[in-house]
Amino acid sequence: MIIDAYKLDRCNNNVKTLVRAGENEFGTICVNSGHRTQQYNKEVGASNSEHCKGNAVDISVPSCHVYKIAGWLLFNIRKYPWSRMAVNIFQNYIHVDFKDIKVRPYITQYDKNNHWM
Repeated sequence: MIIDAYKLDRCNNNVKTLVRAGENEFGTICVNSGHRTQQYNKEVGASNSEHCKGNAVDISVPSCHVYKIAGWLLFNIRKYPWSRMAVNIFQNYIHVDFKDIKVRPYITQYDKNNHWM
């Protein structure tokens, strides 16, 4: 089950594929944030976000630690068209984006105050 699937309506196919694959792996996946309008993006304190382009998603899985989700993403990166995927680990969710520019897959971690570690 995908919780709050409507947040994917204006997201690109990579984002949708990732969430569906997560649903197959974990059973239930929650879309905390998908596509955002510029106005909403400002309200949440973000700027120049891939969410506004439909290239990003914030996900969580009930009763599953964020490191398990991140490990699954990185382990399966070759199975899906995620060669330009960036993964950011926060305390309660994972942010994944697919940038328009060609970058290597990378992962970053943030502490409970959302400071980069």
